[in-house]
Amino acid sequence: MSDSVVNEQLNQILIRLLRNLSQYAVESWVWSSESQAAERTVFGRIVTAQQRSVGRLADLLATRAHNIEFGTYPTEFTDLHYVSLEFLRDQLIADQAGLVRDLERCQQALSGDSEASSLLAEIATAERQHLQQLRESGVKAAA
Repeated sequence: MSDSVVNEQLNQILIRLLRNLSQYAVESWVWSSESQAAERTVFGRIVTAQQRSVGRLADLLATRAHNIEFGTYPTEFTDLHYVSLEFLRDQLIADQAGLVRDLERCQQALSGDSEASSLLAEIATAERQHLQQLRESGVKAAA
């Protein structure tokens, strides 16, 4: 696989990570009650960790002199402004599970690039932990 193909796949994962539902939700003013403070804290930590992972991917691509694209959010997210964290719970979990699958597929596809594969393995491990945290959060599913 050529370097440009590898770097483009890394850039696509960067976009997927940066433009996931958690990142969108934090920008769209998700509402939570005082009783959901712990869940909001977990959610905030996930978003911050994902932003650090995006930075690490961008740094790798920059060292490879790749023209980095940051993408846009999917248009279906635009209906989710000012909704509650409770309302988003199942959607956040589904999107996070998809993100983990995408990371695992990309890591496997780029197994010949030890630097990229190692970074993707670290990010995938963190995202699996985030998925578990979302699943274990005390946020109740929307009625």
